[in-house]
Amino acid sequence: MATLILQYVDEGLLDLDATVPELLPPDVLNTSQAYGDVTLSQLLSMTSGVPDFFNDPNGILSDVFSDPELEFTTQDIVDAAVATAPVQPPGTGGYSSTNYILLQEIAESVGGKPANELYKERIYGPLGMSLTNTVLPPRNSNAIVPEPRSEATLTNPCNGEFAAFGYNTVEEGYSIGAPITEIASASIDVAGAAGSMWATLNDMLIWTKSGTGNVLLSEETAAKRLEWTDIGGTIRHYGMGTHAIWMVPSAGADPNNIWSDYWGHSGEAFGYESMSGHDAESGGSFFVATTSCGMEGGVMVPLFSYYLNALSKAEEAVANSTLASSEAPTPAAPGSEPPVDGGGGNGQDTTSM
Repeated sequence: MATLILQYVDEGLLDLDATVPELLPPDVLNTSQAYGDVTLSQLLSMTSGVPDFFNDPNGILSDVFSDPELEFTTQDIVDAAVATAPVQPPGTGGYSSTNYILLQEIAESVGGKPANELYKERIYGPLGMSLTNTVLPPRNSNAIVPEPRSEATLTNPCNGEFAAFGYNTVEEGYSIGAPITEIASASIDVAGAAGSMWATLNDMLIWTKSGTGNVLLSEETAAKRLEWTDIGGTIRHYGMGTHAIWMVPSAGADPNNIWSDYWGHSGEAFGYESMSGHDAESGGSFFVATTSCGMEGGVMVPLFSYYLNALSKAEEAVANSTLASSEAPTPAAPGSEPPVDGGGGNGQDTTSM
């Protein structure tokens, strides 16, 4: 959703300094209680100060689990967020999915179409992604992930998450590690642009390689997108709809200096989690998805750290090999072309080929 919004900024249709009431007037959405002075930039960068409606175990998500066909509006979600915790002053960092519910409203207001149709025209199509397999379902559609699909797996962290919403999954007959088709077949369109999309692995890798959409933006906007704010929590270094990907700190490392050069985003729903990252300088990209819970820090970050360490060692080996060959060059065979300089011997080009 951030890429779509920033495309409109590039085109002069939206202003990052515009406030939410200016973008969504009261006859569209009554946001004055929470969003009176919040700007578009603050919604994008998770610095609105408005609570996350997902954080109330007795709130709207509990209602949706109790009645999957329950219909709700963006106003319902905003009201639920405000009831969850005190609203903080604009500029206060904190991850809140509520921000992206409002960004979807803003994008659809500007584009005049449902978000998925805008995605098809402005993101899926230009990037070469599937126009049918990657979908952001409409609100209140009760849409479910079509088959064939990966099934969620119930693990101990999942039990903890479900317990927070009043479900004792073991007593209800679900065994640890067993496939839970009820999760895969449940609609999560309550999350809207904050997390209701489903996609194929191939499409997600295309998306990741695009720098999470940065290739669709002007250079100035793409660079501004990476100006991060420390929003606290696990993610911390958050830009506009993207964040620096963290690594497992090595022994003795500064725990405040574990951020890589990769930018992307993590995501989760009950029984599913994912993480993506792209390094614009090296061209490296990764996308990891799991059918479980609590994997973001438990598996994905170690996997990513292993990937970076392996890449670093490969680059170092190439660099050392280039250095050795420059110190003791092999004579060219008679009539052959001389060795071509590989660009300073840093190994980047060679590794990425």
